[in-house]
Amino acid sequence: MKNIILLFVSAFLFTHSGFSQKEDYKEPTLPMDQETKLITYSKVFDITANKDSLYKKGKKWFYAFYKNPTGVIKEDDASNGKISGKHQVKVLNPADKKGIQTMRGIVKYKVTAQFKENKARIV
Repeated sequence: MKNIILLFVSAFLFTHSGFSQKEDYKEPTLPMDQETKLITYSKVFDITANKDSLYKKGKKWFYAFYKNPTGVIKEDDASNGKISGKHQVKVLNPADKKGIQTMRGIVKYKVTAQFKENKARIV
C-alpha cells in the first residue's frame, strides 16, 4: 500500500513540475509608426552614386525580387526618384503528421524606395 501511495505522490509531483517549466510568452517589440500605428521598418543608406543610377538599381531590384513586378509596383516616378508598391505573402502553419500545411494568414505590406544624390531610403 505504501508503494502505491508513493507511486501516486511521485507521479503527481513529476507531472506538476513539468508544467511549471514553461515560460510565459513574451510579445516581441516591433517598430511602430506613431501616426499610422503600423509596423514600420525604415533605413537610410549613404551610397556614393547619383539619383538616376540609384533609381535604376532600385527598379532592377524590384524586377529581380518579385515574380510579378508590374503587379506590385504602384508608383514609379523616375523624376522624383521614387518607387513604391504593395504585396502580400501567405503565412503557413507547420505541416501536420500527413505533411499538409494550412494557411495561418496573409501579411500585406507596402514597400517604398526613395532615391536622392548619394542616399537611398527604404521603408
